[in-house]
Amino acid sequence: MNAAEIAIAAAVGIGLAAACGFRVFVPLLVVAVAHRAGYAPPGADFMGFDWLSSDVALVVLIAATAVEIAGYYVPWVDNLLDTIATPAATIAGTLMMTGMLDGAPEPVKWGVGLVGGGGTALTVQTASVLTRGASTIVTAGFGNPVVSTGENVGSTLLSVLAVVIGPIVVVAVVVGVFLLLRKLFRLRRRGATEHAVATRLDRGTPDAGQDSEELEELEELPLTEVTPWKAQRVSRRRLSPMLRGKGVVGIRAKPGG
Repeated sequence: MNAAEIAIAAAVGIGLAAACGFRVFVPLLVVAVAHRAGYAPPGADFMGFDWLSSDVALVVLIAATAVEIAGYYVPWVDNLLDTIATPAATIAGTLMMTGMLDGAPEPVKWGVGLVGGGGTALTVQTASVLTRGASTIVTAGFGNPVVSTGENVGSTLLSVLAVVIGPIVVVAVVVGVFLLLRKLFRLRRRGATEHAVATRLDRGTPDAGQDSEELEELEELPLTEVTPWKAQRVSRRRLSPMLRGKGVVGIRAKPGG
């Protein structure tokens, strides 16, 4: 392989490795079907994936893909699968890249395979795991099927695009990972805040420490200085009896109170 062929193959490998970060077996199945049909990405080939084109390999991949996709729709099983899928996705991403670089020199093949393929798959998989964790906190797990559906679609689209249009998919991978990470940080920040508020609301009695000090601080403040951000720091259940006599309902003051 010359430098141009290595670059094109590596670009296709990055797309397939990113797809492995969402689902381990979907990219393998897409490549197996394409290779069996005699199709290859523009400017690249699948000569490193001959082991996927057998009847036995296709049957195993179809069954494994169906089990993997179905498992992510079962509550709590999806989180268990993430534990297994993280190392498996890294291995699959490495295999995708090394398979695409089958004709490249060995140092290039395994160096790019481990860093580019395994690293890309691990990054996407980690972001996916953290997104599901944030969804579990924010929605108590009810939003996880939506996350799983997005992962299924993302893995399938990336795999098909990598096979059909080749290097162009790299742009989609970079943009998609950036948007996913940004959304992840926002979800985790919101989830942590809501979890902290819910925990404090569920406690029936004020702590002897900071909460008592906050209550005393609010009692000493004039009504006009009891701003929403101060009031929200203390449980509404404990605030309302204290402030109701002063003309405050919840955390808002009555007009003219």
